[in-house]
Amino acid sequence: MYAIVDIAGKQFKVSKDQFIYAPSVTGDTGASVEFDRVLLMGDDNGFEVGSPIISGAKVTGTILDHGRGDKVIVFKKKRRKGYRKTQGHRQGYTKIMIDDVLAKGQKASAKTETKAAPAKEKAAPKQESKKSDASQDDLKAISGIGPVFEGELNQRGYTTFKQISKLTENEMEKLSEIDGVTADLIKNEDWVGQAKELMNPSEKKEAKAKEVTPDDLKEIVGIGPVFEKELHDRGYTTFAQISKLTEEDMETLAEVDGLTADLIKNEDWVGQAKKLMKK
Repeated sequence: MYAIVDIAGKQFKVSKDQFIYAPSVTGDTGASVEFDRVLLMGDDNGFEVGSPIISGAKVTGTILDHGRGDKVIVFKKKRRKGYRKTQGHRQGYTKIMIDDVLAKGQKASAKTETKAAPAKEKAAPKQESKKSDASQDDLKAISGIGPVFEGELNQRGYTTFKQISKLTENEMEKLSEIDGVTADLIKNEDWVGQAKELMNPSEKKEAKAKEVTPDDLKEIVGIGPVFEKELHDRGYTTFAQISKLTEEDMETLAEVDGLTADLIKNEDWVGQAKKLMKK
């Protein structure tokens, strides 16, 4: 038996013991799920079409995994405005094993009813170990970070106030992949400043000792007070950092009004910075 089922606005043709990649479904790995928006059911003897759904019919399954698809790059540009913005997005998905396709009045098989139970028991210790991790700070203490954003940050390796306190402009742009998060939001909420305040005294002392004295970037031909301020905002404060600019970094800096990757190359900021380091 097969069915056409609607999951989060998308239609899938499913049958028993196959798996599908559906839009993100709430639930832990190993949990059982049910979908009751069955649009069509069929077998070798014919098929039944719903109007729009078949009453009482449902599809049951087990969550195998959660993940995110390939990155899609979104590039925005305004002509003659010096505005460029590159943003990535990865759509979330859930891998689901179809356990049964059930018509009205049918009951799930014994295999389906008992399949998810062991998986749930295995999933619980994993969650507890994460919460008991001593090296993980409660990022929700930062204004603007809730449970959802905290989970997304943890998945990307940000688990402590110390890491948030060191966010650069490039890292903020990468975090814009998270739905609802933008570099402007991170700056406006001052996640970096809040994280510094929330760090424990020993971490604050260590961070202060490692603070680098900014160089006068205006010594580089092509960098004036405006560009220097923009570079500082993006975490570039020393000649050493400018000397290590990559092609990708230059493209990111092209978001600054009046600044392009070609200008950085033509003025040879990297070469100038290396010479200034030797003084």
